[in-house]
Amino acid sequence: MGVQYVTRIMHAVPMNIGVENGYGQLVIELGIVGLLLWIFLAYVITRSAWRAAKNLKGTVWFPIGFAIFWYTFLLVFPMSFYGFVAYQDFVMNAYFWLMLGILFRVSEFPRYLHTAQTTV
Repeated sequence: MGVQYVTRIMHAVPMNIGVENGYGQLVIELGIVGLLLWIFLAYVITRSAWRAAKNLKGTVWFPIGFAIFWYTFLLVFPMSFYGFVAYQDFVMNAYFWLMLGILFRVSEFPRYLHTAQTTV
């Protein structure tokens, strides 16, 4: 995005390379190391979201937590494989990070409820 501005303003030579795959785009822009770091980051975020959702099992928050986990998984793995259009969409990206924050905060509720019940 914005290659036309970089070539015009900075007088850079255009790459003339294009791919239609999200992971291929990462390899071109960031190299193999960037692709591996993206996959590692996506894995860690997805695993953390799963653990947070699993922590909500047995509560009324579990369906919402599982939906947020599922949205996270779909956005960072299958949708990114086919292209980064979904991830580069500002609305989807904002919902992604906002919902992850909510999931991680809500996943702490059972622990607070458990300690409140034992102290009473």
